[in-house]
Amino acid sequence: MADVEDVTSSSADTLLDLVRDVLLRESMPDQTTRFTLALGVGAVALTLAVGGLTARATGFTLADAANYAVIYQAGGNNQLNINNGPGLNGLAVNGNIGIDNTAPKNGKLQLSGPLTLNSDVHFAGAVHDNGPYSGNIHVNGTISGGHVNVHNDMLYLNNLSTTLGAEVGTSVMLKTGATINGGLGTLDASGNRVFTVGKINAPNGTLTINGDGSHKIVFNISAAADGNFHFNNIVLGGGLTSDDVLFNLFGGNTSTLTGGPKLDINSNASGVHGTLFGTFLDPNGAISLVNTILDGRVFGGDSVNEAIVSGAEINAPAPPSPVPDAGSTLVLLVVAVCSLGWVGRRLQVCTALVSAR
Repeated sequence: MADVEDVTSSSADTLLDLVRDVLLRESMPDQTTRFTLALGVGAVALTLAVGGLTARATGFTLADAANYAVIYQAGGNNQLNINNGPGLNGLAVNGNIGIDNTAPKNGKLQLSGPLTLNSDVHFAGAVHDNGPYSGNIHVNGTISGGHVNVHNDMLYLNNLSTTLGAEVGTSVMLKTGATINGGLGTLDASGNRVFTVGKINAPNGTLTINGDGSHKIVFNISAAADGNFHFNNIVLGGGLTSDDVLFNLFGGNTSTLTGGPKLDINSNASGVHGTLFGTFLDPNGAISLVNTILDGRVFGGDSVNEAIVSGAEINAPAPPSPVPDAGSTLVLLVVAVCSLGWVGRRLQVCTALVSAR
């Protein structure tokens, strides 16, 4: 969805300067010009103020996890395997990587080349990898441990998956050639449009998902639906971004971090990579990405190895900016009231409104 924070803040300052000139400078001789400018300033300020409050889609939030392309559950003594990306010099991940190896979990990072990561790698516990890296393995970032936030993020995501998975949504099948109208999803208390996926039928081809302009979309996928995403492309429309669409593979044992649906993402493109858009959450299931470009995020991974290998690439979107600050919105509202009030007085609208009561 459109980001309006910078526009709102800078516009508030600009319009405030304008209203001082238009309303306070009696030296401006042309009253028609003052009238026109005041009317325009008031209308623009009111539009920006209202837009600043409504521009974001309602629904789930990824919270701090939005700072990561990948967070690996890292249960047991398993590993996140990354190798041989399809980009320049084996580029496989654009975005930070988190590994929740908080004791008693002891997950590690296993890299092999050719490979490039444009990533900081954050371990919740101590660093556990097969580095140091050199030769045809390039990590354009830092690898460090002690990031408690990664553990907290994974706990948050586990709970999010369970909570959303308990909701009953509109029944749907995700299949090649289908176009999903997000507005048909069941509206939950958080503002999500929720779908319950009965089956995934994805022998290549394209899946299209269109938003309604106001709500995020959740697809709840249980083990019975099968988590084989073999689409060549997943296309988003209606203003949706990958952070607005959540494929939630739920279920399994949250204590042992096992038993969830398996997530298999493979575009089967035979060297011609398609692009999938969306956020994939599978806390208690195995995850594998092969021969696919994903513009989005992947979280979870069970207590088994996770693979981002053999021509897979993940490109995380930038974390969403905060909702426009209340101060800028308040300034815009004040500008709108002052400007339109000045116009109203000139037209004696106030007198007419009082008489009409």
